[in-house]
Amino acid sequence: RYRGRASTWLNKGNALYLMATSAVKGLVSAAAGGLLPYVCCSHAAMPNLITVPAAVLGSIASLTWYARVYIQGYYFDKRCGIQADLRQKVAVVTGGTIGGLGYASAEILAKMGATVVLTVRSDRKGNEAIEALKLAAGHTRISYVVIDFLSKKSVRAGAATIIATHASLDMLILNAGVGGGAWADLWMCNQVGPFLFTQLLTPLLAKTAKSSPDGVRVTAVSSGAHKRASMNYVNPYERAAE
Repeated sequence: RYRGRASTWLNKGNALYLMATSAVKGLVSAAAGGLLPYVCCSHAAMPNLITVPAAVLGSIASLTWYARVYIQGYYFDKRCGIQADLRQKVAVVTGGTIGGLGYASAEILAKMGATVVLTVRSDRKGNEAIEALKLAAGHTRISYVVIDFLSKKSVRAGAATIIATHASLDMLILNAGVGGGAWADLWMCNQVGPFLFTQLLTPLLAKTAKSSPDGVRVTAVSSGAHKRASMNYVNPYERAAE
């Protein structure tokens, strides 16, 4: 009982600490953003009609930039040049439903010429995605496999289909996942399923790596949700006290 209380207070303390430090950083960022235009305008002897709005806008812009950095986890945009020739490459992207990060990733790779295989949870979603991708990419080397990452049987069947239909695999993007539901489903879909899928495709990845001068890539998509999460240290599988 006492360990449970200690864990609860520890979680609350961590949450308060994160909130306090984030608030302080945001205020410092806003102050710095407003101070710069204020000093510049004052040095140039500009009237308050210009100085004050400039300082306010600077504070807002700086605070907005800090919020963006906090959410995205990096300071400057990470851009990807899309001039590469990937016509000899094969990419598998999990969670390729239209409107998601997986679909956006698949679209970029397909436009570079890569052969793209999506995993989706239904034929309807798969057909919608590949038709849109074919139109955007200008080629037809795009297909899908129905996989439910809540089912090890489905994961094994999907991996077997990919191995049977492709002689190589250069890129594997693990994007499929869920953000809510039963804890067992979260664990299966977000951790166990992708791990099993990667393990089953490893022989094909290893085979490709031996013959490709560029090697192979396995990328796991994550999020910044952990920044706002807490852990029940006594029982990690139970929701932490709010």
